[in-house]
Amino acid sequence: MIFSFMGKCMVNEGFYFKECLDTFCSWSGQSFNPKKSNVFFNRRAISQTSGLVTTLMGFDKISPNSSYLGLPLFRSGYVKDFHFLLEKLESKLAGWKSRVLSKAKRMVLIKSIDLSLPVYTMQSMKLPYSICSKLVTKIRKFW
Repeated sequence: MIFSFMGKCMVNEGFYFKECLDTFCSWSGQSFNPKKSNVFFNRRAISQTSGLVTTLMGFDKISPNSSYLGLPLFRSGYVKDFHFLLEKLESKLAGWKSRVLSKAKRMVLIKSIDLSLPVYTMQSMKLPYSICSKLVTKIRKFW
């Protein structure tokens, strides 16, 4: 959504966007759910104006740590953005450690589940080497 010009949030752009959405809905017969829709404003947007736009549109402001399809929407460029992969792996391994598993069962779990965890993330973002090595280390310790 476009709500800024030179870093300033513009209420009239929000109004025109709402008008476009309403026109689209009337022409196509489809509708959108404003409770499932969010809007993002940059740091320079004035909070009062951004509040007016969110009220006009009926949308909520998106939080900075939001995710979509399991991936973070906003990346800071640091390794901490990918700690969710390590946490997912640790939770799965912790559940399996409580069970007595043979080596064959461990191998099947590792190949089918653990190695597939980061695949979707790696298709859309480049993982830092340190995260990859930590994932491999945790898998090797489980083995």
